[in-house]
Amino acid sequence: MLRLAHAAALLAAHDNRSPDDAALLHRQLRAIVAAGAIHPAHRMSVGRTSPALFERDGAARLAALATLQDAGFTVAELREIAEQFDAPADRPREPGVAYQTSGFAEAVAAIAAGEEGWRLIVGVLRGPAGRTFDVTISAPDTPTMPEGAMPLLDAAHRAMGVRRVLAVVVNLSARLRPIVEAFRG
Repeated sequence: MLRLAHAAALLAAHDNRSPDDAALLHRQLRAIVAAGAIHPAHRMSVGRTSPALFERDGAARLAALATLQDAGFTVAELREIAEQFDAPADRPREPGVAYQTSGFAEAVAAIAAGEEGWRLIVGVLRGPAGRTFDVTISAPDTPTMPEGAMPLLDAAHRAMGVRRVLAVVVNLSARLRPIVEAFRG
């Protein structure tokens, strides 16, 4: 188990953050937990200020959400994005074949096993429902989208009454490394 404060310290050290920025990161992580975007596996005691304890997958989620918060997503948006982390894979994984999943735990396990190239892609869509999100966890053997495919994707979004206004790509393998390494010992 990893305490929230320890996760914040690992991420701050990995990012070479200043002490003030490290303290800000800790407060951001606490806000993410308080808003219910992620739930700790355990608490050391009863009460709101009780230290939160996270298992490997939970600490990794916390790291990914903190990265998205640094990119400008609000805590409420992070909660919506986090709900999509556990959607099932679109098909069984085969080497060399395009594969996408929203199975965050699968990505964390692969990264812990040393696999590189996992990406978190958050598409920001605008439409009648306001700002919504399309979350994909992309395996290393998933080819990047060919240049000609983007107009087709845009046309599909228009048919649904939405348009993609932004895509944020996070290198999960690099971002989660300090967290998965903390659980190796």
